[in-house]
Amino acid sequence: MNFVGYQKVDVVDEDLNINIPVIIMYPTDMEESECYFGPFMLNIAKNSPLKSGGYSLVIISHGSCATGLGYRNLAKYLVQHGYIVAIPTYYKDNKDDSSICNTVENLTYRPKHTKLVIDWVLMNNSFKNSIKNQDVFIIGHSMGGYTALALAGGKPFTLPHESMMIPHEIDVTHDQRINKIVLLAPATVWFAQPTALYNIICQMLILTGEKDIWTPAYQAKIIIDGVLDAKKIKHITVANANHFAFVTPFPSELIDINRPATQDPSGFDRLAYQNIMHQDILEFLS
Repeated sequence: MNFVGYQKVDVVDEDLNINIPVIIMYPTDMEESECYFGPFMLNIAKNSPLKSGGYSLVIISHGSCATGLGYRNLAKYLVQHGYIVAIPTYYKDNKDDSSICNTVENLTYRPKHTKLVIDWVLMNNSFKNSIKNQDVFIIGHSMGGYTALALAGGKPFTLPHESMMIPHEIDVTHDQRINKIVLLAPATVWFAQPTALYNIICQMLILTGEKDIWTPAYQAKIIIDGVLDAKKIKHITVANANHFAFVTPFPSELIDINRPATQDPSGFDRLAYQNIMHQDILEFLS
């Protein structure tokens, strides 16, 4: 099993003249040590060299008002099993700045910035020669699910409150390099228009929570009913799980009834479930 390397880089959006912070985790031969990122601890090898070999690239797209570190255990697990993982922090839709959350700008920027991150990794001298056949997968949670669908060929349309009651297609950038996508409690209401998902031809794994009140079951149904070939979709409903079952468990000092992301339904063991989730995702990507 691989040690886990870690770098933090900035990817530039020249149109907006901004930097997109990106966590990159990857196989390395350097031994790990404890590193703290605020309240989160990771055993990683900071700024270590990439272990020689051929790997697939996984992008993890976080939910609105969230942090990429919320998926740190999943990222580490994938790296340990031979993947390079990149996790962008989305412009003004993250835990520190959510000022364009629920806007058309956010719906436009998220897929664009994800594509810029893919471009950066595939062109970077440290990584480009180690990506097998330019294999690219995306895992998206909540609004990250929207991001994955939009990037993989979906045509999102505005909702009434976003465009003065007249829906119009949102300008997004598609990326033909996407081979598979994993959708965790995906936000999909922008794809309810007929034919909106017809151009998505890659395989999908959808994991949804039985007790999710944020993106309930009908949002997964939009995908299953909307693609041309539903046989390419594997859908698992996780019993007794809510919207945040797919986020790495929080340190005990952060668990608070006023923080929904830290809460689970009575009787649900998030840590135990995530061991299953990691295996399901690895099996699907493999």
